[in-house]
Amino acid sequence: MRIQYPFVSQNQVNQSQVSRGQAIKLEMTPITVSKEDRALLDSEVEKQHKNSVTTTQRDVAIIKNEAPEIGAKLYFSGYQPKVTIDLSAPDSERQYQYGELDNKQDIDAFLDQLDRLSPDQRDIMKQYKPSKTLLSILEKMDDETFSKFTQVLDQSFPPLRLFNNKKPEELFNALEGMSTEMLKDTVDTFMALSAQAQNGAAPTSLIPVDEDGREPILLHVPRAENGLDMRLTKGNNSKNLTDTYTDMLARATFSEDDLLTINTHLKDSDFEKSRGIVDMASLVSHNDKRAFFDMLSEADETGPTNIFSYIGQQVNYEAHVNYYQSSKGQYVSLNDAMPDDGQRKSFHKKLLNAYEDYGLSWMNDMVEQVNEKPAQIQAELWSKLMTDVAEKPHLFKKSDSIEQWAGANISDVEQRFHARQIEDIHTYSYDLEVPVVLGTLTWAERFAA
Repeated sequence: MRIQYPFVSQNQVNQSQVSRGQAIKLEMTPITVSKEDRALLDSEVEKQHKNSVTTTQRDVAIIKNEAPEIGAKLYFSGYQPKVTIDLSAPDSERQYQYGELDNKQDIDAFLDQLDRLSPDQRDIMKQYKPSKTLLSILEKMDDETFSKFTQVLDQSFPPLRLFNNKKPEELFNALEGMSTEMLKDTVDTFMALSAQAQNGAAPTSLIPVDEDGREPILLHVPRAENGLDMRLTKGNNSKNLTDTYTDMLARATFSEDDLLTINTHLKDSDFEKSRGIVDMASLVSHNDKRAFFDMLSEADETGPTNIFSYIGQQVNYEAHVNYYQSSKGQYVSLNDAMPDDGQRKSFHKKLLNAYEDYGLSWMNDMVEQVNEKPAQIQAELWSKLMTDVAEKPHLFKKSDSIEQWAGANISDVEQRFHARQIEDIHTYSYDLEVPVVLGTLTWAERFAA
């Protein structure tokens, strides 16, 4: 006969707190065993009473099947250490299990790390599978860094996002090989990115809103991305930014010195700028790294016109939504799927080539001309510009050459883009179960409140 019950460490419990062993004893289902087995089992339970871990009131509520207080943040019961004993073979070794850990020494070490946290912080950490990788990370953290780390995890991977989510494991694998200094700096960077996302300006409507602040949209034309309406990702800035930063770390393509440099710029940036830095850093090739770092260093000195804020628009949901107005004054919205990694990497390559060949000031002149144009046509505009510079260099010798080129070329590209969008809107509206006749549509330029 085999009995499994929660394993406990050697830490003592306060008299005002309920031990896991006592609470679990109340829940045990009576079983029929021999007197010898009963004596052995009672002996083991008694050991639990003497060697129990501290537990929060929320733990006790879960064990007793009580509901937590209204308004309390809900966590799943999380991973619990267990030990299995075989009552039919009293001399057999006990089997320990805590997540991926099956060694009592490692389990004790992991529980010792959790004892450094407050009860609420322990609730957060219990959501993550204990492993030697995670243990090695926690052992390198001082108390302050560990406390921040739990906050990073809670903000980046809230409980409902942990199901079938490999991001935490990818993050832990990326952090495991870091030095103590690098680990601390990376946790601080995560904190800064989360704060930037939360403090960033809320998206404002590009069209007039009604008295309740809602957009008066007659029809929305969705573009599916991975089978989901893009609107589901709207406003989730913190998730998008920290996920991309995790991806960057997981690729492990930077030395610690380079990563410290990136982190320094990220911590000194705002949300829009960090979004562009992280995206380019995640995709940049080895051969383009030096140009990337040179442009990163120089861009910080250019004031409010920042090339990385411009780059970040390629992964901005709002920048990929366009509004069109009917002849009756009604509005239709259409959102496009954002460019994939390969498309953005190609776009970044064009920008880095332009930086190496013509410098950041020349690029900023171009950004001023195209920044308010749809994000979907930016790559096409830069491709056309770089082709014309190579084939018609005589047109780019004056100080206002970029402005002259923009006046002669942007309008045609933009008009063709809107014509395609309007055609797609009409096709979608006609195919509805109850077709919507929209009449003549024109692009609704950004509304000035």
